Amino acid sequence: MNFFLRGCSDWIDKVGFRGREGNSCSTCRTSTWFKGCKYYGFCKDYNARTADKAGYVIPVEITVYDDKSFTFILKTPPASVLLLKAAGVEKGSKDPQMEKVGKVTIDQLRTIATEKLPDLNCKMISEIIAGTAANMGIDVDPPILEPKKKVVL
Repeated sequence: MNFFLRGCSDWIDKVGFRGREGNSCSTCRTSTWFKGCKYYGFCKDYNARTADKAGYVIPVEITVYDDKSFTFILKTPPASVLLLKAAGVEKGSKDPQMEKVGKVTIDQLRTIATEKLPDLNCKMISEIIAGTAANMGIDVDPPILEPKKKVVL
């Protein structure tokens, strides 16, 4: 997602690529080089700051200024990526209601929720993560969410 801020010529781009793989991503080059910024400087900084998160998709918000300097803010990995790692599966279910692909415990869910807390501003974060797990075909043990009941009118 690329957009200009109103009233100034700074440019912000929100992208995500795997930790320590900033130099191999064409998105990285396009996000920084497009505005005249040298992408290898960004890649070097990004790889240094994501050295401990290799393999995770790390969203980053890049701001390129008029003088071709840049700043970036690292976000937490998406909840779906964290759930897949916790469940030990490669991808979610095609039909999450019928086919379950994995299971996470309530402690793993709380760990993911506390990791995502800086990026989310809500009180019901455990329920949000449990909903994401349900939509991916991952069971939470013990269940947090109640199954929806069909009401006949």
